[in-house]
Amino acid sequence: MPPLDSLPAPALRAIEAEALEMSRDRRFGFFTDSLRGELRPSIDLKALRSVRWPPRALSAQTKLLFALIGAAVLCAAAWFLAALQRASQAREGVPWRVLFGGIQIGLSIALAAGYLASGTASAWDFKTFYLAGLAARHGLSPYNSEVLASLGADPGLPFLYSPITLALFVPLSFLPLKVAALLWLGLKLVAACGLVALWRRFVVGRVNVGVLAVLATFGLNAALLIDLKSGNIATIEAALLWLAFLLFVRGRRSWFAAVVVAAALIKLMPIVFLGLLLVPSERRGPSWRVLGAGIAAFAVILGLVQFGGAPWSVGYLHNIPAERPFGESNPSALGLMDMLLGRVGSHAPGTSGLAVALWFVCCAGLLWFSRPTLRDAWRRKSPESWVSIAVLFYALLSPRMIVYSYSLVVLPAFLLASQIWTRGWQRAIAVVLIAAQGIVERGLLHLDSIPAGQPPIWTFIIGNAPYLLILGLWIGLVVTRSSGAGDQGA
Repeated sequence: MPPLDSLPAPALRAIEAEALEMSRDRRFGFFTDSLRGELRPSIDLKALRSVRWPPRALSAQTKLLFALIGAAVLCAAAWFLAALQRASQAREGVPWRVLFGGIQIGLSIALAAGYLASGTASAWDFKTFYLAGLAARHGLSPYNSEVLASLGADPGLPFLYSPITLALFVPLSFLPLKVAALLWLGLKLVAACGLVALWRRFVVGRVNVGVLAVLATFGLNAALLIDLKSGNIATIEAALLWLAFLLFVRGRRSWFAAVVVAAALIKLMPIVFLGLLLVPSERRGPSWRVLGAGIAAFAVILGLVQFGGAPWSVGYLHNIPAERPFGESNPSALGLMDMLLGRVGSHAPGTSGLAVALWFVCCAGLLWFSRPTLRDAWRRKSPESWVSIAVLFYALLSPRMIVYSYSLVVLPAFLLASQIWTRGWQRAIAVVLIAAQGIVERGLLHLDSIPAGQPPIWTFIIGNAPYLLILGLWIGLVVTRSSGAGDQGA
């Protein structure tokens, strides 16, 4: 491996300058200089009192944020005017749902912009991606935490993704960090809009666009917002997977397998969605050949990247830390077990082998408990139902469901609640339940995480709220379906 001194001096100086500005401590309201170890408060009260409006000069980030807000407002206004025109052509009065939808979109944009522009840390994940791309471009290992730390990365945020994802970040490393971060944010915003558009096609005519805006922005602890702010890759992964699900519903199974393979090359675990190919539909049975081809393609691509690439790409999975995140950063079944085993309120990583054993038992128990509902779905042969079931079980059984990944689950969570509560006012309550935590924690309080010093039980409930909500809704559906079947049998 070449020494760090082999990097050009201008590149090192540029990295250092950007690191001084972009590195951030995990504590709320402070920035950390990771190269020199200095700590300075992020809020200067004297400077705050001297701020004048309008400012004489706006930063590039502020200009971009204003431009994005303006574009979102124009899109919302265009949708609102189009809806009014359709209502007038149908010789109807202005429907209240159109007006209410416009209000929902406007409030969602305003609260989201306030959170993204707040003074808390930002782009912490993207900085790791950027420096990993820079390291790989100069022949250094992006999986070596010492190398990344020397370049200015947070030691607590290693690069864990497949080597093939560096194809995204190596080109960005040619740009200054600020410019690359803004370009990455723009790409993720396009992916977020595409994700909502795919949801709209999936539930066309069944869910108001204003409701979709609220769910997408704040659903399940505002997973989409925190992903945009952190610079993670989860939104792009979610958009690819929902494109695959739409192809599956429309019967284009070969294309479905291809898109799932592309999405799984990022974090590997989504390859399990190829299991949907075994589900029969009204028009066709299980697609064994497509499943085999998808698995083979996935294995070949990973093998070529790992064993045909740089030496550091071999066995990169060994770089994943043995410590497991839990709580608000990883509201999952395994994280829940880690917290229940005497770690409530602790920030120490989970390492208990007993937690893994309990996780296996709970997963098996949940599958056994869900047998009646799964059999019913198998008999109905509905691709839409199986997509929702697959996504929900992916979240319920996954050992590592980082908070950003819940953007994948927001729509199935709402559809699940809609099967339990079928009336309009009941569905409104479901929207509130799914979006409440995100609205309060991100939209109003502008928090990236739960403040330290909270009671352990509060930390446990709030930190795992997305998982507990989905688990409760699924149990409610299984019980409702079972009791309904029992009544019909009686």
